[in-house]
Amino acid sequence: MARMDHQHILLSVMSVRMQLQQSAQFEHHKVYAWNMTLDNYATMLRGSLRQRWMQLPSPFNVPALFGISDYSEVDRRVRKGIAQRWPLNSTSQAGFIFQAGDGPKECWVDAMETKHDYRRIFMQFLRDEYQIDYRLENTKFNANGHYQIDHAHCCISVMKKNDVKYVLLTPLKRSINAGWAHIERSLAYDGSGSASTQVANYLTIAKVCELRAPSIAKQANLHEQVSKIYGSMNEAGLLDSFEIDLDRTSLLQFLKQAQNGAEKARAERNRRKVAVCPRP
Repeated sequence: MARMDHQHILLSVMSVRMQLQQSAQFEHHKVYAWNMTLDNYATMLRGSLRQRWMQLPSPFNVPALFGISDYSEVDRRVRKGIAQRWPLNSTSQAGFIFQAGDGPKECWVDAMETKHDYRRIFMQFLRDEYQIDYRLENTKFNANGHYQIDHAHCCISVMKKNDVKYVLLTPLKRSINAGWAHIERSLAYDGSGSASTQVANYLTIAKVCELRAPSIAKQANLHEQVSKIYGSMNEAGLLDSFEIDLDRTSLLQFLKQAQNGAEKARAERNRRKVAVCPRP
């Protein structure tokens, strides 16, 4: 009987302690939600994605961080109790809200949503979940410091390959996003597809963590650009110390394809100019 009483008291104490912890966690998230800024949110999202990236066994598994083809990956994590998922307030068909552990809530949308619609959805998400006025917050920054709402998973890949159903939306500084957007658009013109899924994933985490995109200008030394992006990722803590060096050959090929695509796009623009304004 004494043992049972002791166990009962112990269970009661543990129950009270758990309730207090849950209450404290709830209060923490209330404060966390009501005092969030756009900068805070972007920083916390980068931190959460970086942490999960480093925990992955292989970069081939990374698309679940940026895009999913179905709910199976998300549901598996929800069932294990390591993540939560809710419908978006705007419309449950447009996407969902995801939260990994105690990280920030994430806005995921249907990959085929138009740019206008997914921007609207993301701004509503920030208002609903963190009381952040996206447009007002952006007035605090100069032109290059302004945020843009970006598909973490490449929009071009969605359009050309239809490879994911839902994509993560991320706020990125305009100065950072412009360089990566140029690479993604250029790849669409190359026509040969990405050189390596693994390399593409490395570049996606680099973009999301706001590292500057390598140059693919005609005069750029791509070997130097490969070394720069590798060095930047290493400094940002995106490479495990025991990880084999990035496949520089594949990364070089990836940048060559983007460079070729940029040349093709430039030639196409010039042809259009000649067609509209033929020489006398």
